[in-house]
Amino acid sequence: MTCIIGLKQKGIIWFGHDRSATTKQGWKGPIVNEKALRILDVDGLPWIIGGAGEILQLQLIESQMTLPGDSSERKNNLVLYLMRNFVPKLRDCLRGQGAMSKSKKGRDRALCDLMIGVSGQICTLDEDFQIIVSGDSYTAIGSGSDTALGALGGTKGLISDPEKRITCALRVTSKYC
Repeated sequence: MTCIIGLKQKGIIWFGHDRSATTKQGWKGPIVNEKALRILDVDGLPWIIGGAGEILQLQLIESQMTLPGDSSERKNNLVLYLMRNFVPKLRDCLRGQGAMSKSKKGRDRALCDLMIGVSGQICTLDEDFQIIVSGDSYTAIGSGSDTALGALGGTKGLISDPEKRITCALRVTSKYC
């Protein structure tokens, strides 16, 4: 099971993950030498990026890709900003490194889903590069995401500390997924 949670509370972004990985064959094991989350700095602007799927994609983002810098567009419309500035660079990076697959319809597919936290906002980017902004103050990706979303919804208003809330959701997810 893999699960990455993003939570926005009082303008602060919180991320948590379970430190596990699941192969396509169903084997589950700990992530020992790799991080599922990356905190990257671009011109003093922190980006938090989590990945559920092939860890290679996060490694390439960190080592081969230049993240877009500050822009008023990012603050006003994160989805538009990412579609214009982040997604094209990500596609080029993955394609150039041979880290892209094709869908049955012949469209480019990334090797993992991403969660991005930047400028006090959280969104997810799925394998076919669709950007999704949750209507709630939280979101999750990975094979344990449905259970995590249920746990986060169930603790809303009951647990005020964001770390405790994320930890609670991850415990529930690790037990039931």
